[in-house]
Parts: sequence; structure tokens; C-alpha cells
Amino acid sequence: MKLPRFLLVLILPLAFFTGCTTLYAQGAFPVSADTKFFMMDLQNEMNTSKQPLKTFNPSTQLIKKYSLQKIKGIYYVSGFIKTDKNFSEKQLKKIKTFPGQPSGDIRTILVPLSAFSTFLNQKGITYFELSKKLEIN
Repeated sequence: MKLPRFLLVLILPLAFFTGCTTLYAQGAFPVSADTKFFMMDLQNEMNTSKQPLKTFNPSTQLIKKYSLQKIKGIYYVSGFIKTDKNFSEKQLKKIKTFPGQPSGDIRTILVPLSAFSTFLNQKGITYFELSKKLEIN
């Protein structure tokens, strides 16, 4: 049986994103599509360089593509988190993140690249979205 084309357009991206199994894909909360692309690119670079995340140095291409920030020699991923009543800022600070001031249940956050997989398993976070570079036309 041949599937109609419109069903393939709907099913294939869903299967792709739910089927992504990288080192980081099994986090405690859902992440945006851009974050999944970042995780795949990060995993590919780590596989190529054979470096573990704790000591990984991202390529210039990865830094530019995902606007990684270097602060005091450490690369950070920036984004937005949505939290619930179980959220603990103290737990995030243990892994050296910089959570911003909350606006309801949403806040900005800087996550050290070396602690990204640990961050993805934090309790009290219900969603993460990677920040995007602002482009002026």
C-alpha cells in the first residue's frame, strides 16, 4: 500500500525527531526542533573528534551556527526554559548554569556546554528552547 504524499510530509519529520537517539536525546523534558538539530551536530562533532563532552572544544562552524558564547574560557549554550513547581534554581547552579530572572514560568538560561547532558536531565524543567541569533534584514 502506497501512502499519500501529504501523510509522508507529516509522518517523516515526526519519525525523525522522535527517533533521534543521541547521547542527549533521552532527557527528562522535551526540547525544541532547533535544540535537536544542535544535539545532532554536537554529537557528530564529538564522534569525529573523539572527545567527550566534558573536554569538548566546538568548531568555529558550530559556534557560529548556534551562537555559542565563550565566557572566561568556557562555552555556553543559551536558551529559554519553562519550569514547573518542582524547579530548583539551586540544582541548576550546581552544574554552573546561569538562570535568568523568571517571567512567570519562563526564564533565560546559559548552560555550560560541558554540562549540557546533565542539564537535560534536571527535574522541574518542562521544556527547553535554544536561543537563535538575531538577524537584521
